[in-house]
Amino acid sequence: MKIQSNNIKIVLVLLLIGGPVCFAAQYEYDSLNRLVSVSYDDDTIVLYSYDASGNCHQKVMAAISDVDINDDGSVNLDDFAILARQWLLAPGEPTADIVPLGGDGTVDELDLAGMAEYWLHSFLPSEYSQDFSGGLPGVQDGWEYYSSDSGGRIEVVNERLRMDRDPSGTYTLNEAILHWDLVGASNVSLSFWQAESGDEQESLPANFTGHSDGDGVAVSSDGVNWTTVVNAADLDVGTTGQAFTIDLDTLGLEYTDDFQIKFQQYDNFPWDSDGREWDDISITFGP
Repeated sequence: MKIQSNNIKIVLVLLLIGGPVCFAAQYEYDSLNRLVSVSYDDDTIVLYSYDASGNCHQKVMAAISDVDINDDGSVNLDDFAILARQWLLAPGEPTADIVPLGGDGTVDELDLAGMAEYWLHSFLPSEYSQDFSGGLPGVQDGWEYYSSDSGGRIEVVNERLRMDRDPSGTYTLNEAILHWDLVGASNVSLSFWQAESGDEQESLPANFTGHSDGDGVAVSSDGVNWTTVVNAADLDVGTTGQAFTIDLDTLGLEYTDDFQIKFQQYDNFPWDSDGREWDDISITFGP
């Protein structure tokens, strides 16, 4: 089962005797958009499983802290080894019977699912960075490039990604597009450095489809529909350059497994008369 973490942060207010109690919950869905787990900030997790017809046939609760089976302060291969030794047996000591809450007398797939759920949260990547010190990143690194005609240049010069046109003449659109899997991410922040060499300000619309002749940075959930996050006027900083940071969460876009960030330049002369340089591109995020 491919688990997709939508990480919807919701505050559940439970009206209990003695007043309201609030728990932050994180919901996860599978590839068929079925709820598979709910993690609460009170150390509990609820796991759901489905039969062949798609009906929910089991719901169990566990304590996240129980995943540290040997109580050594971390969840690692030692805990998996304990679970493996007790697999399909009555639990030993320390017990690997961690799901459901309080145990059910057997170490089985429920316990393995509980441990795997913890690891999915613990090892979600939290940052991407690119400083172009290794040259022009390729498709295998998540990058693609586009120039509207053969005069467009996109190359790494002095460990910076430079866009311009050579020879001078026709206005040319250059694009560098970063593809990144942001499924399950939240608190997403995009940072980069940019400099320009007399590049005229050709603004992008707030939203556009496909290609748009202009200067700026845009993002897309599907690679078709784009939202501008930094426009030409903001990038008018000269050759000394400037760092930028954008909170992508404020856009309300869906974080997909092929979320795209496009850096683009539009003009008609080589560097020194026109052009832009990009560097220190990073995405930071959390589960």
